[in-house]
Amino acid sequence: MRARWLMLASGPLALLAQQLVPSAMVEQAFARGLSPALARAIGTVTGLLPVSVAELGVLALCLSAPWWWRRGWAIACTLSLGYAAFVALWGLNYRREPIAAALGLEPRDSTVDELRGLVDEFVARMNLAREAAPEREGVATLSGDFADAVARAQDTYRRAGVERPWLAGEYAPVKPLLLSPVASAGGLAGVYIPFTAEPHLSTSGLPFTVPFNACHEMAHQRGVAREDEANFVAFLVARDHGDPDFRYSAYAGVSSHLLGALARVDPDGARAARDALSPRVRADREAYEAWWDAHRVDWLWSASAAANHAYLRSNGVPDGVASYGRVVDLLLAEHRARAAP
Repeated sequence: MRARWLMLASGPLALLAQQLVPSAMVEQAFARGLSPALARAIGTVTGLLPVSVAELGVLALCLSAPWWWRRGWAIACTLSLGYAAFVALWGLNYRREPIAAALGLEPRDSTVDELRGLVDEFVARMNLAREAAPEREGVATLSGDFADAVARAQDTYRRAGVERPWLAGEYAPVKPLLLSPVASAGGLAGVYIPFTAEPHLSTSGLPFTVPFNACHEMAHQRGVAREDEANFVAFLVARDHGDPDFRYSAYAGVSSHLLGALARVDPDGARAARDALSPRVRADREAYEAWWDAHRVDWLWSASAAANHAYLRSNGVPDGVASYGRVVDLLLAEHRARAAP
């Protein structure tokens, strides 16, 4: 009986710890120490299988559901222990110091002119990247297949880790989601599972999105928990990779956030920026929107978004799914840093 109560208490205690541990302590002892060490150790085991250990675990839970539902205490204990394990393995990363400090950047409020200048430069670079990218049937694609792309994503993190050691290390490879059609129907391009240290990607999306999405999930794997920060790290790593398909995927991956931010404060400027996109970039954006329209299931999409919103808020991200768009603040900070004499 005492063990049962301890298991039930583990989740609330983990939640309390997550709220109270100082960010500086989390950064030094957990985000740059224990968390990546655990992820590498777990990934050494789960990486031996080419399929997702996490998905196999979900299947096992579903098959054992009749047993669980007859034992309410077992469900409660498992959920409590599961949350405690989540915090201990990875969840504390939500309390780490902002990633901007590690990158030497200073995000701050920006003027409309600054945002417009960034968007203009971004559009020009995106158009150039698209000219060099491979294409198939008028839409950007990969220079190889899915497996080649995720292998190159691993390689680019190795190179990024030379300059930024907190990105270095050997982790479990990105794995294809077995339930990719279901993930796409719910609006998911990828997901990172801390319990197995496995980043996952849907294989049913448009190929040119794979490099950016892979780098995003791999950023989570390396302890970058917040979505805007994972977007920014993914952008930097994919942009600096060198291969044209990675470079273009980086720009495509954050372009909607930038154009959307400009549209909120300068609709005419955003319209002009969209008009400045090359015909090939516009064709890719249209293909991307058409693909999602054809694959998403509205009720599942809404349920998935609501669950993700609740998850993010429960982990100290007040604006939930809107936090993805805060990557613009980091892009502006990097833009200012590059422009500084």
